[in-house]
Amino acid sequence: IFNRGRNFYVLPAWPLSYFQAILEYASKMARKEARESHWWLRLSVAAGVAKREEVDWELGEADELRIMLRAAIRTARSSQDRGHSVE
Repeated sequence: IFNRGRNFYVLPAWPLSYFQAILEYASKMARKEARESHWWLRLSVAAGVAKREEVDWELGEADELRIMLRAAIRTARSSQDRGHSVE
């Protein structure tokens, strides 16, 4: 239930698995985009469009992002309490 001005709205009671599936899909898409960004940066260097020194920082950031996303996905999959409140 949330309040929007004078009106109160009730959100539908979606099953928890629905939200978990959305979160996992979004995580996988983010990881795919990070991999693709890394690929395009490497391709631009290989094609001579950019110099390695020019994209070194971005390549490092893309690598770190991929590692963080991979760890987040693994943690979410392995967590026994995922999606449940811990009291």
